[in-house]
Amino acid sequence: MLDFSRLGGTNPVDSSFNPREIFQALPKVSGKFQYPRDVQSQVWTKWYERRNSNNLVIKMNTGGGKTSVGLLVLKSCLNEKKGPAVYVVPDNYLVDQVVLEAKELGIETT
Repeated sequence: MLDFSRLGGTNPVDSSFNPREIFQALPKVSGKFQYPRDVQSQVWTKWYERRNSNNLVIKMNTGGGKTSVGLLVLKSCLNEKKGPAVYVVPDNYLVDQVVLEAKELGIETT
């Protein structure tokens, strides 16, 4: 379980509500995240337009970048003070994968 509730600050990573703006401001520790995929940007745009709706579902193909999309959506919600936020996965292998991806993006997790 990842708990993002203790994260905060004043730079765009911690103040913007738009996932794409947050992505652009992240330090991106790994070189694999220099720019978002087109589908990720499209999902962030559609989600951002409807972020105050209830029961939204994001469906993406395998390898489409769901983990990054989910992390940035949760970060946006935390920035908007809609937290706490929890990223739920069914097993420890996926927990490790999500934590690693967050680290590579430069998103702090607890």
